[in-house]
Amino acid sequence: YRLSYPGLWLIALFASSNAFLWRINMTKAMSLSLVLMIAGIHLLFQRKYAWLMPLAFLYVWTYSLWVMLGAATFIWAEVILWSERFLEWRPLVWTTLGVVAGFIINPYFPQNVWLFYEHVLIRATAGGFSTSVGGEWYPFNTWEFLSNCSVAFIAMGVGYISCRVADKRGSQKPLFFLIFSTLLLIADARSRRWVEYWAPFAVLFAAFSLQSILKLGVADKGTKNS
Repeated sequence: YRLSYPGLWLIALFASSNAFLWRINMTKAMSLSLVLMIAGIHLLFQRKYAWLMPLAFLYVWTYSLWVMLGAATFIWAEVILWSERFLEWRPLVWTTLGVVAGFIINPYFPQNVWLFYEHVLIRATAGGFSTSVGGEWYPFNTWEFLSNCSVAFIAMGVGYISCRVADKRGSQKPLFFLIFSTLLLIADARSRRWVEYWAPFAVLFAAFSLQSILKLGVADKGTKNS
């Protein structure tokens, strides 16, 4: 996407949160989940919506947080509705078809549907679990949250300040990351296990928001010179 200062954003990504680095190095599904999530967003931005079906199918087989892809698809459809004044239904349909196929064409069907339902119930409960769960299910305390994710919080602040919505088409990607990263921040405030998703998307939010300002500045300079 030809973002300016890619080295800076790479450093910001690695410095965004030590909890992010710790969790992303676990031999668990969240690293692959993050890759699939980035791939899905790329397909949305490129409007290659048909590819969302196989991606959603693979995501359902990989990890229960495929719901993030569904959320991203819905947010993108809302951004297109706001900026272009038409309902972009294709990504919603292709993603839904992929999710349904992933559940049905599955060696664990229909038990996998019940397992996902149980996961939703336990993730919707802030405490009082019937089984013993790790500390990742509980929130950071305030100071720990701020100190652990200070760069991610700075990135969110930069993104909020830099995000300009006057140019509707030009602000589609920053607006998408604004909504998506804010939802992840809220989820992370509730359960620290979301940090591996919120921290990198906070950096992406800042990068895309600043890029829109830099492009506007270059355009204004070119107009003055002409």
